[in-house]
This record gives sequence, C-alpha cells and structure tokens, in this order.
Amino acid sequence: MSVFVARQAILNRNQNVAAYELLFRDSPENCFPGVSDGQATARLIMENQLNLGTRHITSGKKALINIGPESLK
Repeated sequence: MSVFVARQAILNRNQNVAAYELLFRDSPENCFPGVSDGQATARLIMENQLNLGTRHITSGKKALINIGPESLK
C-alpha cells in the first residue's frame, strides 16, 4: 500500500516559510482518507519518523502535525 504525504507551508510575518504542516493522504488525488483523524495522525507519524524522516519532506524546516484529543490519550 502506498502512502502519500502532503505538506502545506506555514508562513511567518515576512511571508517566508517557517514550517510545514504534514497531512496524510492515501492516494495521489489528494483526498482525505476514510479514516479517523487519530488514525491518520498515527499513520503519518509512523510512516515519516520510522521510514522517511521529515527533513527530506520539509527541506529542513520544522514539521507540524495536527493532533486531536484522542491521539493525546
């Protein structure tokens, strides 16, 4: 199964990229998968930290991931 990670730039007040928000996708069509936010977050963390690393995806910028309350339990 393929995993796709989308990144969205987060800009600072000078309009420079300060970080990227990483988003899990299950197809190249950029559709949100039919899984819960918690499942998507867990999969994103697992795939990026264990397999890919975030430096390659974020060009060395900070990587931010939205985490819902259920993921913090």
